[in-house]
Formats: sequence, C-alpha cells, structure tokens
Amino acid sequence: AASAPANGSNRPRVGFFLYQSDRVIIPHYRKKYESRANHIAPHVRDGISGEVAGVRRQRSGLNGGGDIELTLAVMADVTVDPFSPLPCYDFTYDVTDRTSLERLCGVLDSVPEIVKHGFGEFSQTQEKAQLEQIRSCGGAALAVLSSALSSTGGRGILLTSHRPNFGIGALSDREVGGNAKHYQRIEAERELYTPLQQLVKRQISFASGDNSGGNGKRGSVGTETAAANFYSQLGSTSAADRVVLDILVTTPLVEHGAVGAVGTGMPRSRFLDVATLSELCRHTCGKFRWIKFDARDISGYSHMLSEEILRSTTSFCGNDAVFKVRCSSGVEVESYLPVSQNPGVLVDDSVLSSPELEMNTVSPGTCIAIQLRHKIGGIPKETGASAGRDPMVYFQSALLYTTAAGSRRVRVTTLALRSTSVPSEIFRLSDFGAVTAFITRQAISDMLRPDGGTHKVAREAIVTRCVTLLANYRLHTAARSSPSGQLILPETLQLLPLFCLSLRKSLILRPSLPKGAWSARPSPTADERAYHIHHGASVPPALAMLSVHSNLYVVTKLRKRDGEWIVPTPLPATGSSPSGVVDQASIASASCRPYIQLPRSAHPSIASIDDDGVYLLDNAFALYLYIGKAVPQDVRDSFLQYDGSSHAPVVSTTSGTGRKLHNIAWQMRSFCSMGGVGAPLLRPTTAPVVVVLGGSGDQGEHQHGQKHTVLEDQLVTLLVDDTTPHEPFYSDFLCQLHRKIQASMDG
Repeated sequence: AASAPANGSNRPRVGFFLYQSDRVIIPHYRKKYESRANHIAPHVRDGISGEVAGVRRQRSGLNGGGDIELTLAVMADVTVDPFSPLPCYDFTYDVTDRTSLERLCGVLDSVPEIVKHGFGEFSQTQEKAQLEQIRSCGGAALAVLSSALSSTGGRGILLTSHRPNFGIGALSDREVGGNAKHYQRIEAERELYTPLQQLVKRQISFASGDNSGGNGKRGSVGTETAAANFYSQLGSTSAADRVVLDILVTTPLVEHGAVGAVGTGMPRSRFLDVATLSELCRHTCGKFRWIKFDARDISGYSHMLSEEILRSTTSFCGNDAVFKVRCSSGVEVESYLPVSQNPGVLVDDSVLSSPELEMNTVSPGTCIAIQLRHKIGGIPKETGASAGRDPMVYFQSALLYTTAAGSRRVRVTTLALRSTSVPSEIFRLSDFGAVTAFITRQAISDMLRPDGGTHKVAREAIVTRCVTLLANYRLHTAARSSPSGQLILPETLQLLPLFCLSLRKSLILRPSLPKGAWSARPSPTADERAYHIHHGASVPPALAMLSVHSNLYVVTKLRKRDGEWIVPTPLPATGSSPSGVVDQASIASASCRPYIQLPRSAHPSIASIDDDGVYLLDNAFALYLYIGKAVPQDVRDSFLQYDGSSHAPVVSTTSGTGRKLHNIAWQMRSFCSMGGVGAPLLRPTTAPVVVVLGGSGDQGEHQHGQKHTVLEDQLVTLLVDDTTPHEPFYSDFLCQLHRKIQASMDG
C-alpha cells in the first residue's frame, strides 16, 4: 500500500500493488487504446513494464469522459535495480473524491483476476511446501514502494507473512544450522536479534554457510553483507525522500514450522529476521507490527488486518520533523535513549549545545527519552531578590514539522523547574511511568551496547540501578531512621521492584532456554526478542508497566455493572448540598469521561487460576481469554460461539456475557489512547482476543504434551508473578534486593 499527497493539493491519496515470488505488479487505470508514448509514465526498459489487457474494463469518466481500462505494469527486475515503473499518481487515488474512490474499490475487487493474470495459478504443491521454500521478493517490493513515493513523500506499508528471501534484499535464515550454538551461547544468540545493518557496521563476522538462494539455508558472508548494505541504503534514501516505511507481518498464532530449530531438534516457527526489518522501519520513523492470528478464524484475521491498515493510513501525523531540546546553564543533554535506537536520525556536529533529532514523521504516539547531566560547576546560584533560594532550571523543547495541510509549524514548550538540595523532594515528585519507561530504554541500551552488551549484562544492570536508587533513598531521606531490617520504598515508587523483576522476566531480557535444558524450545525466539526490543525502545510511560507485567481479570462471574457504560454523576448545583461543600470523591468522579467498568483483577499467577474459572489476561500486545477445562458447557456457551465454516472458538456476539466481553476488550484497547476515544492507540497493535481453552478442549490439534496446549504454555509465560528457572518469587526477590541495599549502605 502507498499513501501520498495529491498532485497540487493536500488531499490524501491511497493505492496498492501486489508482489510475489519474482515480480511486482502495479494495477492502474489508463485510457483505452492509449499508447505507451502518450502515457504519463516514464520510459522504461523493454521487459520491465507491460500491460495485460482485458483483466477488467470499466466505463467511467476520465478527464471529461471516455473509456478507461485496468491494466498492469510489471516490474520483473527484482534482483538488481527494482524501481517503480509508474509515478505514484498513476496508481494512487484521491480518497476524498467519490469517483476516484470508486475506482480504487474497483481495483480491489479485481485482485483475484489480477493475481490470476499477473502471477498465474498458484500451485497446490507449492502451497503445501515447507514455509522456508516459499519465495518472497519483499526487498524489491520495499524498493519499488520507496521509489514510487520518492518525489512526493508519504507512507508505504508492506504486508507480508515471510521474510524477503529472493532477489535484492534477500535475507537468509540466520537461525538455521546443524549446531547448537545459537541459543546455548549468549554471544551467538545476540547475533540473531541484532540487525544486519549494525553487524556490518561493527564488522562482526558472520557464520559461514551455503548461499540461501531462497531455499531457507544460511547465506554466505557476501549475501548477508549485500542484504545489510541494501537495507542501510534503502533506509537512508527513504529518510532523505521523506518516505515512511511500515511493515505488517502476519503469521499463524500456533505454528509448528520447519524442522531444525538450532540446538533443539524440535519443530520451529519461520524465521522472519525481525531485527533487520524493524531497523529499516525505525530508520524511516515507521512501525513494524506483527499480528499472530488463529488460522481458523478468518473473520477475526480480516478485522485485525483492516484495523492495522486503517490506523496506519488515517492516524494524524506531522512530516519533516526536527526535534531539539535546550537547557539553561548548569545542565546539558547527555544522550537520547536508547542509544542507536532513536526514532529517526540524530544530527550532532559537536558544536551545538544539544543534538537535533530529524524524523520523517511525528505522531501523538511518538515518545522520546533524553538523559541529562550536570555541567562542571553545577547550576548557577540565584542573584538579586532571589538570592538564597534554590535556583531555577529551564528546559525548552522545539518541534518543527509540516501539517497534513502543508503548513510549516513549530511547537515550543518551555518548562521552569525549581531545583532542590533536599533529596526527599526528588523521590516525592517522581513519576512512576516516566521512571519505568526510562529504565526500559536504559536496559535496551545496555543490551545492544557494541562493547559486549548482552541481555545478561542488561539484567544485572537493572538490579544495580534499582539498588543504587533505593540505597540513596535510605541514606538521604527520613527513611534512614527506620529499622535496618525493614525494606523502605518511596511512596511514588512502591512498584519499582516489581517492575524490575518483571522486566527481567520479559521477552526482552529473559534467557531463551531454561538452565541446563538445551533441548527445549527457545522462548523467546530471536524474532520475538527483536520485536519486543523494537517496541520497548519507544514505549510510552502509560504502557511501560503493562508491557512487562500483565493484568489478569476474573470474568467467571461478572458483577452487575462489569462491561457496561458508567456515566459519571455531575456535580450538584451550587447551594444544593446541605453542607455547601462538595467532597473530593465527587469532584474526581464528575471529572471522568464515560467509561466501561472492568472486572475484578487478580495477581498474574498460576495460583490465581482455577480449572473452573474464566479469565482475561492483558499483556499490551494481546488479550487472552482463558476458559478452564472444568468450566460447565453452559458457561462456555455464554462466552463463546463457533465459526460456521472453520468451527473456531470466538467471543460470542449474541449473548449478554459476550457483548459485555467485547465492551471490556474495547475499553482495554482504548485506555491508553491519547485524546480519548478515536485517538491513535499507543499499543503496538490492535490487541486481538485470543481464546485459550484449558486442557485439550477444541484446540487438541495444538497439543504440546499431555498437560497443556501450546496456547496454554504461552499463557503461563505471561504469569509474571510466578517463579521461573532464572528468577525467584517476588517475595524472595525483595529479600535479595534488601540484602544488596544493606551491603551498598555498609560499603
């Protein structure tokens, strides 16, 4: 898909093209019998562009009337120098104009015929072949997308289910091989979740192997170096041309995949190389989204896909953005976090007081973290009438961007803060969301550090920072008079130890294999870790805790108002209250917008789950509806219905309980929205509702042993309050933390 400004106007235009295997096909309208010489498309070489007449014809007005026909422009060069054979105005449509929109709908309706004529019948034997044998020229499709938008700028979305493995930008399966080193050695595993662009820049040698050639084998050093250079150049070119590249990947929720998971001997899911592709998205200020869907629930998959595409194409954004922060005397910008993972290009000529961040696009969900430091000499003291008082410190941020209407605007925010010499004031005014978002970025910086950074190093650094912070609180506040055997936490940071433990257990940092269990299935895989690193690097304060510590809700017996709209009671009229005073609780309630009441919550622990219970678990990426194996059939029927063709279990839309559950899911997806209802979501994706049936149930085909299904195993890993092979219970972690704090104070 491609989205670009209209020619000579600011009205949005939307178009698409198709790609598969060894070609890119762009459907477009043109006048019937129009010759190539009269067409506005640039001259292209023979064999690169051609028309397939008769795909679909439609009588419609074009430039005052006349016949038009739908033809195909084919880009057959996907290995050397793919480009767009047509300017984007030829195959994009003004979605604010009814006639133009109807033509776009006509092209979409013709997709089956286009696929038949452009690609030929898809062979049934190929459809049943192993996933790694399917060829995808996704790299060429990205190059065509960038080329088409190069003259106008805009946003391009690549929809795929496989990594590019053929033609230019082909990515080999770096996870394949015959030895067990990848997940058994931390350094080898790090190579899998590090983008190829950074591996080449650091001159890290690749493991040698046969050239992939699109067959899934590990590629040669030259192949991987060429791919790294291609994506680096594509990112730089797209950024310079104001082109934003999004990648939307869809894969089955439960996937056994190809045999040969390195070091396990077990079936594995397809390797997507999320690290390399998400780095391209980051470089162009785009988004990498990964949707896992139930292969049996086609309607649910269609809904999720349309929601993601709609969000990408309709969300408000500013273009050509430049962001800069300035500080008053005594303070300066040290760095943007995470290092090397900023949303855009950091420009620092070593002369400016602070670097500038250049971004192709900026949206309400853009979140930037900046680390400050004191200059030598400290903050100057106040003089004159303010002498003797703690000095003021000033921060000013400036954001220059272009609106959708084409206006160039600058938004300047100035913040004046009173400094303090009393440490307790710092802790009293701390913002938990900002602290956790910052710690997440620091952990990712430690993990991706060129000089030996690994997830093991980052895990240790998290505890060190937590101990240092709490030890300083104990030493420099009133807490120093508390008994030494008692762990004292700041009022605003009561959940900090829980967050640190949950972050260590998260997919970003937890080890992939249990201790000594080298034959186990890796969890997380390199792709899963890279995906969570990508989103953790830009996580907003509102989602930092939820991204690592799931919320568990009990929906077995919903309360009367659970899942229903709650309209706050307005404040009483002046003088109507007997005492003439309105209490704070009434003021707080009246200030809320209407909302949907959520069910009771519980600790995300296996101890909170009963076999005869129904639960909803939210981990920011998906909503898991777990129905225990002992739940009566009538209760199941109140929550679920089954798809008529595939018999996939989905949340009921006819029962009262099912409708309440849909309302609850909507509220959970929306609570992190900026600007209220209808605003762009801050969540990585539109969180799907995943139905997990306890025991074998209706998911017996996904059996992963005699006790649990694969989906149940995934759910168990999200119960972060339980112990893991690498982490203790929360109470034991607090004891360990307390001992480290005491040792730090004594030392």
